[in-house]
Order: sequence, then C-alpha cells, then structure tokens
Amino acid sequence: MAYTETNILIKEGFQKQQEQLHEFQQKLEKQQHNPLPVQKHLHSIELKSSKVVIALVSLCVALLCSMSCNIYQFSANSRLNDNDIKFRYIKAFGEITPKNLLKLETIFEYEPDKQKQRSLRKMVEEYEQQVEERAKELEQARLKEAQAEQLRQEADKIKQKK
Repeated sequence: MAYTETNILIKEGFQKQQEQLHEFQQKLEKQQHNPLPVQKHLHSIELKSSKVVIALVSLCVALLCSMSCNIYQFSANSRLNDNDIKFRYIKAFGEITPKNLLKLETIFEYEPDKQKQRSLRKMVEEYEQQVEERAKELEQARLKEAQAEQLRQEADKIKQKK
C-alpha cells in the first residue's frame, strides 16, 4: 500500500508539473506571436537642473572664447601678411627712404587701399619671378661653363698623349 500511495503521489506531482509546463509553453507561444513593443528614448534638456545650466553656460563661454581667438588670429595673420609684402618690397627695390616707408605704412596701415596693396603685391611677385628666372639662367650658364672647361681639359689631355 505504501508503494501505491507513493506512486499516486509521484503521478500527481508529475501531472502538476506537466500542467505547469503546458501553461508556461502556452505563455511562451503567445509572447513569440506578439512582437516586442518599440522602445522610444526621449531626451530632454531641462533648465531646472543646475548641472545642465552650468554645462550650457560653459559651452557658450568656450564657444565665445574660441571665436574671439579665431578673430584675433585672423587679424594677426592679415597683419603679418601685410608686413611680409612690405619687407619683400623693400628687399626687392633696395634701400628705402623715410618718405617711401611712410607711403608703405599709409597704404597698409593708416589709410588701407586694397587696390594699391594688390598692385604692390603684383610688382613684388613679378620682381621675385624675374630674379628666380635670372638665377636659373645664371646656374645653367655656370654649369655649361664648367662643362666646357671640363671638355677643354679632356681635349688638352688627348693632345698631350699624341
């Protein structure tokens, strides 16, 4: 009898587990047929938080500092470019008198005249191009002269051997 009671208890436990497993399987099938809901992540910036306000103010200050540095750098580069043209003009045309220096400063600093600045730049660049071409011509002439000298020496050696 104890044996049959144990079998009955085991069968009942097995049936309960089978029922639970069947219910779990049905729930799982229902979930598989129903797609997962789409999750939307919404982010909002609320100025109520002091961290957000500090971050925004810091970014604005950094942006303004960057812009002011860029503007300063642009003006400095422009000034250096103007000084470069003045220096190249002086170098191209030799000495400069106080009167000519004042004219240069007037064109670039006191009464900026873009037309005259372009004209000076063009004159300087043309002069530099002419100097570069002349230097190439002189170098070629020097090389030809050296080659001619070498050929003369070889001719002299050949004459001496005969």
